[in-house]
Amino acid sequence: MNSFMSIKVVLFDLGDTLIGTSLSAFETFQKILEHEGIYVSVEEVEKAFVMAKEELGNVFEELIGKMPSPEFYHMWDSHVLKALEVEDNGDLAREINKQWMDMSGITIFPDAKPTLTVLRGKGIKTGIVSNAYEEEIQQICEMVGLDDFDIIVGSDTAQKAKPDPEIFLYALRKLGIIPEEAIYVGNDLEKDYRGAERTGMIPLLVVREDTKVSEPVKYIGGLMDLIDYVVNS
Repeated sequence: MNSFMSIKVVLFDLGDTLIGTSLSAFETFQKILEHEGIYVSVEEVEKAFVMAKEELGNVFEELIGKMPSPEFYHMWDSHVLKALEVEDNGDLAREINKQWMDMSGITIFPDAKPTLTVLRGKGIKTGIVSNAYEEEIQQICEMVGLDDFDIIVGSDTAQKAKPDPEIFLYALRKLGIIPEEAIYVGNDLEKDYRGAERTGMIPLLVVREDTKVSEPVKYIGGLMDLIDYVVNS
């Protein structure tokens, strides 16, 4: 393995790595329905998510990034509403998508900006590789004040989704950087860590709070730990 001193780029996952939400996906869905005058419990929404995923099977993962985002999320929301036995002529599913970002309470982790500032000050490029759509990533970054990334890649940008190695390699090719010169930081063991690892990149799992890591992986407790990892290793 090359020395970390040769690192030229650090790529990040977005959700639960750079940004978080005050509400879970189940809570957000329930809150939007409540706003529309439909009352269900968070537990009912959680069960509906499971049912929708079972009904869609692998289609959900296969189609992400390959169809326009409004159609993709409309498909998902419609299946969840069906599982909840909530009637919808299409308008409700569209309204859920429209309200999602505002209702979920998107916030930036306090260590995100300082970490990015230090990395960039040391001449290291930064970017985002996420399974969200590129336009969605751009909107979220604008909302929380994240900017100046050298590259942003969504599932629609690369027509692939994590953990497929191609989405990571797409970003590296655009930057003209080989995998051994790159670190990828994410919170999901399979999609982020294993996906990046299979490309030859150096993967790091960010494990916030008291979450235990049961597998022998390289991890950091917060983004600022990344600075010591890069500079001092």
